[in-house]
Amino acid sequence: RHPTGKAGEPIARALSIANRAASSGLQSARSASILIITLSIMKLSVEGKAVGSLSKSDASIDPRILDSARREFLARGFEGASLQSICADAGVTTGALYKRYKGKADLFEAVVAPTLADIRALEEEAKRRDYALMDDKNLRELWALSEDIHRQWMIYFYERYEGMRLLLCCAEGTAYANFLHDFVARNTALCMEFVNEARRRVLPVSDIDADELHILLTAYWSTVFEPLVHGFPLEKALGYCKRIAGFFNWQVVFGF
Repeated sequence: RHPTGKAGEPIARALSIANRAASSGLQSARSASILIITLSIMKLSVEGKAVGSLSKSDASIDPRILDSARREFLARGFEGASLQSICADAGVTTGALYKRYKGKADLFEAVVAPTLADIRALEEEAKRRDYALMDDKNLRELWALSEDIHRQWMIYFYERYEGMRLLLCCAEGTAYANFLHDFVARNTALCMEFVNEARRRVLPVSDIDADELHILLTAYWSTVFEPLVHGFPLEKALGYCKRIAGFFNWQVVFGF
């Protein structure tokens, strides 16, 4: 089978010449070789243009799939989401989807990846904090979480509204079904480094252990995330920050 259309016309003309030459007995071995090489180069050129054109059209498929998947997961959750519905909404075939993603779990992972990357970047930044370089006053004040600080946190998470809702409300059946627990576990480990540094300095600090801290941090982050879970608008969520700051007095918890 030979290329058709404008891109295939030069090859078709060359093949016609070759056939006439062969039928008239005028084609030498040398001219035949040259003709074959020429045809091969032309064929590669045409195929290259076709592949390039295909790649260009394919570039729009991934964003369409991801946007469609985000809407489907938010509406139905991971377990209720349908790949057929995602493909229909994105205007692609299931074959095109499976070329890019192994399945529904892989697709969910791709949708929440930007939000997870931002959260992990925050955690890595916290890990780099060296409590030993802080004086006693700054160490104590680290946990003086004001209303303004809570407002900043709320805005940060609302800027990642859909990703956070997917992780908090729609992840049952995925590796992120226990997102809150896992998030708090990592947060607890970081906070215990702070507690241990305070004890090393013999500062007045409570006898709180990792298990108790995990319980309190679960309550805290559940409260911070609850406006997202309920889909409250940002302005309403910001209105809760003063009460959250007053209710969770971490300096009292740590005994300062």
